[in-house]
Amino acid sequence: MNTEAPYAAQVTGLLRRMELSYGLGLFVVLLIVTLTHLPMPFNSLSTDDYLIRANIEGEAVLFQKGFPLADPDKSLARGLADAFHFYSPEAGTLAAYTEYGNLPWWSAEAPKMNPWRPLAALTHWLDFQIAPASYPFQLLHSLIYLLLFGFSAYRLFWRLSPRASVAVLATLFVVVDYSHFINFSWIAARNVFITGALGCFVLERFIAWRQQGQPLSAAMALMAFVLALLSAESGIAVTGYLFAYLWLVEKTGLRRMAAVLWPYAVVVILWRVVYSAAGYGTSGISLYVDPMRSPMEFLAALLTTPPALFAGIMTSIDGYVPSLSPQWSLVAVVLSACLVMLGVWLILPLLRSNALARFMFLGSVLASIPASSLISGSSRSGVFIAIGFFWILSIWLHQLMDRQRGRGVRLFAKGLLGVHLVLPVTIAFVASSMLLPVTYSSDMQYESVAKRLHPVSGQRSLVVVNSRAPNREFYLPFTWHYEYGVVPQAINALAPGMSSFYLTRKSQREYELRAPVGLALAGNAKMTDLNGEQPALSEVYYLQMLQGLFTESNQPYRPGDVHRAGDLTVTVLAAVDDRPTRIRIRFDAEVDPDDMAWQWYNWETRQYQAMSKLAFGETRFFPGPLDADKRDLVDICWNCSEEGEADGAAP
Repeated sequence: MNTEAPYAAQVTGLLRRMELSYGLGLFVVLLIVTLTHLPMPFNSLSTDDYLIRANIEGEAVLFQKGFPLADPDKSLARGLADAFHFYSPEAGTLAAYTEYGNLPWWSAEAPKMNPWRPLAALTHWLDFQIAPASYPFQLLHSLIYLLLFGFSAYRLFWRLSPRASVAVLATLFVVVDYSHFINFSWIAARNVFITGALGCFVLERFIAWRQQGQPLSAAMALMAFVLALLSAESGIAVTGYLFAYLWLVEKTGLRRMAAVLWPYAVVVILWRVVYSAAGYGTSGISLYVDPMRSPMEFLAALLTTPPALFAGIMTSIDGYVPSLSPQWSLVAVVLSACLVMLGVWLILPLLRSNALARFMFLGSVLASIPASSLISGSSRSGVFIAIGFFWILSIWLHQLMDRQRGRGVRLFAKGLLGVHLVLPVTIAFVASSMLLPVTYSSDMQYESVAKRLHPVSGQRSLVVVNSRAPNREFYLPFTWHYEYGVVPQAINALAPGMSSFYLTRKSQREYELRAPVGLALAGNAKMTDLNGEQPALSEVYYLQMLQGLFTESNQPYRPGDVHRAGDLTVTVLAAVDDRPTRIRIRFDAEVDPDDMAWQWYNWETRQYQAMSKLAFGETRFFPGPLDADKRDLVDICWNCSEEGEADGAAP
């Protein structure tokens, strides 16, 4: 406990009840974490979970399909190194997945998505040794790391805080934040809690070393930093806090600061050299930006992503920018920046009077730099931002709820307490305790073609006419193998389903696709309905962002361009503003499309449906989400016409 920090607030109510001993406060924090995160009945293993399993353990069926990382004879060390490998030109996985077809023909020319997280991978390996197919067990395993995160954050906040209630409240803010609830339900995202726990431990031990001069604490902090980097790249964010502490709390000069931080600089340099030399990293895609490989794109992301990250944490409205049109996204970023500046103005008295608050504030700001590598602006990538933000919020709320404050100020503080603590705790407990009848509704992608793809029917390829979320097709062979025991012979994705188009059969193996407003294939491609209008808010923009898992921001498509994937050769016949409006699709001579399982996505029912083969000369219309009468999810449109040109027969 930092008893030397100036603190005079006299609080009542809930905050007064948080004046607990160290042990009792820790017990309360860990108990609330457990009650709000278990049993989590409404989720399951999916996507990355199965990819990681195949990459670590290997899988003979996938290996025989040409997936090189699924080698069942690979060593454990190789499996841990490959765990989070998506694709890479150097490793041959880009070519393998393109040939199979789970990377479609409109993928970027040389994309790479290959993080290095061997420590996090080791925890997944333990899952696979004990209960490889059990979501409840793996969720319980993830709970251990969330509890460790809560424990490490509590130790850090206890060291910094002037009173127990500040530490307890700040820890509760961090562990029940909405973004962590989402991360917890996704097994593959547990690295967030591992690196968060290690990062808090680094900072706490570093401060202990600086305050008490304990060499062992210095060594422990440095070792934990190495482990944090081996858990997730975001672990580098803790260095911003170390710099901020030396500068703003100890007021250390640059020369002395360099003498203190040089071991961390050496670790970062060695880690990055090994990281790059071994072929790890991200490049050539629009969803993630590697600051070393794409510096200009990363600098552009720094202008837009941090305001969205901070606004999302401040308001608990997470990930809203990707669902807005480009024009409204810019407006949202500007409004977010204004909200952030207002927040800074409100806490200026605290920052002026409290060096620890200034240090945590600057550390949080610096943590937003590496967090900007994920362009979604989702706070699930901002765990290190949250550490500084919520400690400052906790100490600020204590000041606002002082007995001597006016009633309006205290009501405002109680509102913030409700938004960031009471509401998320209540929602998390109700959602995870089965008090609500939450059920999962299948999109029927497998069920729609199950009979044709069943092993007794022989090896068949899958044709996806208009994929709802093309990024999910990348995971499809992994998911279907582990869930259904079926892997298509190949995947042939004709086009993303986010734009309306007509499909005409020209011959036995040749089809022509016509998209009146163009196919939105690149990350920044314009999305419109058939009238050329854009809704302000729509899921289609979010789906386009997710497609950035394998597409570039500004990839042009021009007449004469030829692309291959799966059994397909695709030729661009016409384009407008680099968006294809007419393409020719030819199936390889060795295959017959009539022997394949065809499916299309019905936006009106939000399910995949089996599709009968097209007769020669027949044309069918496939409306995109902006032209279909959808159910459930909402599009908001201002100044748009009521009716489009979506005429034609549905498949």
